[in-house]
Amino acid sequence: MSGNFFLLNLHSVKMAKHKKHKKGSFDTPEYRKLVGDIRKIIDEAAARGVDITKRSDILSCCHCGAYEDETYEGERIICSRRDQRMREGEFILIDRRERSYHRGAITYYKTTYEFICTACGTQQEEIVRDWLED
Repeated sequence: MSGNFFLLNLHSVKMAKHKKHKKGSFDTPEYRKLVGDIRKIIDEAAARGVDITKRSDILSCCHCGAYEDETYEGERIICSRRDQRMREGEFILIDRRERSYHRGAITYYKTTYEFICTACGTQQEEIVRDWLED
C-alpha cells in the first residue's frame, strides 16, 4: 500500500428552528387526522419497499421536547423529554433541503429538515450542519 493517507473528521451541529403557526392549530381533530393520514401513506410505501424517509440525522421537537432515537437493532423510536420510550417510529418528514460548499480542505454541509412531530403535531424545521475535513 502506498503512503497516500488522508484524515477524515466529521463534525455535526444541530439547530432547531420553531416554525411559526397559529396557536392551537395543531390541536384540531382535522389536523390530527391529516397527520395520521400522512403517516399511513408513508407506512404503506415502506411496506411496498419504498424508502422515502431514509436519513441518518436524529431530530428533536422544540415544542414538546420529544426526540428520535435509535435502538441497538437499528429501529427508530420516539422518546419523551424525560428519556422515556413513547413508541416506535419517527417524525413525519415533509421536506429535506441539502447544501454543501468547499473551502480549503474542509467541505461544509447544511441539511434543513421540515417535519411534523408525531408526539404533539407541531410542524417545524431543524438545521443540521456538518463539516468534513480531508
